[in-house]
Amino acid sequence: KTLSQGHRINQIHLLRDILWRKDAFCYTLREAVHGYKGWSNFTFPCWVLPDDKDSLEKQMTLSKGNYIVKPAFRGEGHGIFVVDSFEEINRPTIENYVIQ
Repeated sequence: KTLSQGHRINQIHLLRDILWRKDAFCYTLREAVHGYKGWSNFTFPCWVLPDDKDSLEKQMTLSKGNYIVKPAFRGEGHGIFVVDSFEEINRPTIENYVIQ
């Protein structure tokens, strides 16, 4: 299809897969700011489990504090919890979580 004058676009193909899913947004955000200094002032760190398990464990060891854990594939606030140590989320079968 082609667009004519006056047509509106209400959906961009694959945008949901890139920005709306929490895990995809985390990957996209990291790629977008990779190599740019100062971007950490405007964005937040995020990790996707189980892929980023080692990196997250290292960060949580170095930087004590609270981390928000969100199920990658759930919405509307379901399944969100807060942890302050890696041991609280390190299970034999780590589910797909996004940690901020």
